[in-house]
Amino acid sequence: MTVSAQTRVQVTDIIDRFASSYSRKDFETTSALLNDVFTWFGPGCSSVTEGRETFVALAKRDLSSDPGCSLAFDNIIIAAEGTTAWVCGTWRFVLGENSVMGYMTAVLRGTGHTWVIAHLHLSAGEGAQVIVPGFNSQER
Repeated sequence: MTVSAQTRVQVTDIIDRFASSYSRKDFETTSALLNDVFTWFGPGCSSVTEGRETFVALAKRDLSSDPGCSLAFDNIIIAAEGTTAWVCGTWRFVLGENSVMGYMTAVLRGTGHTWVIAHLHLSAGEGAQVIVPGFNSQER
C-alpha cells in the first residue's frame, strides 16, 4: 500500500513535534498531540500506562529538576489506511551525560483535521536499564 505524500508529511510532522515539544518540556503542546485515549509502553519492563493526562503528569514530574533533555525519532517508516497510520523507527534519548537508543512503534488516528498519537511504544532491548522520564513509571 502506498502512503500519500500528504499523509507522510502530516504524520512525520506529528512525530517530530512530539519529540520537539517533549524535549522542550512544552507539555501543553505534547498533550495536544495525543489522542484522548492514549496508551503507551515505555522502555522499562513494567512501563505500561494509559491516559494522556497521566503521561503528561509523569513527564512533568520526572523532568522538573532536569536542566535539559533531547528525544528524537529517526528511520521512520509510515503505513496508513483510512484514518489510521502506524509508524516504526528508532528513538534516541539524551539526558545529561546519559544516552539511550531503541525501537519505536506508534499508532496515529486521523481526526479529519490532523493526526493524533493514540499509542506509543518504546523498547530498548532485553535487559537494558533505561530511565526515560514519563515513560518508566509504574503508576497507573
